[in-house]
Amino acid sequence: ETFTQANKEFNDKFSQWFSSVRNNPTYIKLSSDDQKRLTSKKKSDLKEAVLRSYGFRYRPEKPTKLPRL
Repeated sequence: ETFTQANKEFNDKFSQWFSSVRNNPTYIKLSSDDQKRLTSKKKSDLKEAVLRSYGFRYRPEKPTKLPRL
């Protein structure tokens, strides 16, 4: 349930941000690739901030060492 709340908050914040940006002349002038990169970066930043505020932390799995052959 906590994750569902965090996901809803993320979606709300992203929708609010994107609504304010999509008509911005600077955003419109960007190439479609740059628009996608900006959107992806913002999603990543928002996701990290929201999940962290709910106490979730991403911890990458340590790579397992392969045996020498």
